[in-house]
Amino acid sequence: MNPIRLSCKVIAAGVLIAVTWWAFAPTAIGGWDSYFILSGTSMLPTFSTGDLVVVRRSSSYPIGSVAAYQTPQLHSPIMHVIIAANDGLYTFKGANNSFVDPSHPSKDEIIGKLWLDMGHTGGLLKSLREPAVGAILLGASGYYMLWPPGRRRRARRSRRYGYGF
Repeated sequence: MNPIRLSCKVIAAGVLIAVTWWAFAPTAIGGWDSYFILSGTSMLPTFSTGDLVVVRRSSSYPIGSVAAYQTPQLHSPIMHVIIAANDGLYTFKGANNSFVDPSHPSKDEIIGKLWLDMGHTGGLLKSLREPAVGAILLGASGYYMLWPPGRRRRARRSRRYGYGF
């Protein structure tokens, strides 16, 4: 292969990896985003159980924004709509709830504002954690690593042209 063409491909791959990292890396490994698989009915009909959402820290959280915060009562993140902001504290409410959240987090306690909704992808990712699904995927990947589809064709072709194994 032409060295210039190879260099261009390596540079393009590096740029693609860097852009992907910048856009989607989770905060746990130095990125901007937090990922959540939603559960519950508090945000119906817009969001439902199994939706994968990406939230990103923001410089401002205007009223009406959908944002996530860590709740001390449930010890897990909650994603609801900001309905008020008073004295640096925010009031949240689930779109499908008839009550406001008892917690009033500050701006520093907010994990981030909704950046991307990936639909029911979260349900699919959750199913990958099931032992039966993991065993099937592991078995299938092992099969294709040991017996790749093109292996038999290459062996026949090499015998046919006289440099056979």
